[in-house]
Amino acid sequence: MRLTKLPLILSDMGGVIIEFDNSYIAERYAELFNIDPKKANALIERYSELLDINKIKIDEFFSIIAKELNISKRRAREEWINTIKARAKVDRDIEEIYRSYKLKGYTIAYITDVSRVSYLIEKRMNLIDYSLPDRIFISSYTGYSKKDPRAFYKVLDYYAVKPKEVVFIDDRDQNIETAKKIGIRCIKYKDKDSFIKALRNELDE
Repeated sequence: MRLTKLPLILSDMGGVIIEFDNSYIAERYAELFNIDPKKANALIERYSELLDINKIKIDEFFSIIAKELNISKRRAREEWINTIKARAKVDRDIEEIYRSYKLKGYTIAYITDVSRVSYLIEKRMNLIDYSLPDRIFISSYTGYSKKDPRAFYKVLDYYAVKPKEVVFIDDRDQNIETAKKIGIRCIKYKDKDSFIKALRNELDE
């Protein structure tokens, strides 16, 4: 639970702290299996949305991907994992920014739309500093993506805060709009310099 009256800093992970996109996996499939990358990316995006909120199971997900792309399920899964391991990178500068606010007494929490398998791979890699956030809200465990306001109500309920007491950072317009509609203060992440200024302004520092 939050132990301070300072605003809760709620950050997206992928696109802000972690540099990774499912298009990297589509590129890998295209390179290895001579597949149209646009087709692969569209397919991955379509079914990842269901996987990320646990509406389909991981085995079913890879069965669909394998069938649609005419590749083996084992290779589809292996190359998914290999791509995450090879291309997921963390921005330590962003972590340091959040760490500095944590030292000032702010509560830091993360919220991410990600499948359980991808999250567990990243965690086994120790990709980020998992001691930094007070809590991580993961779509495949909560059942709600950031396109759904219920994802944010989960956060508000957990911390017993009002929307105006939360500053949310994300790189995607749709997620920002969802949060704004329920009264959460938002910062659209574009680059580090503009983000640092926007965060300082939002927190009146």
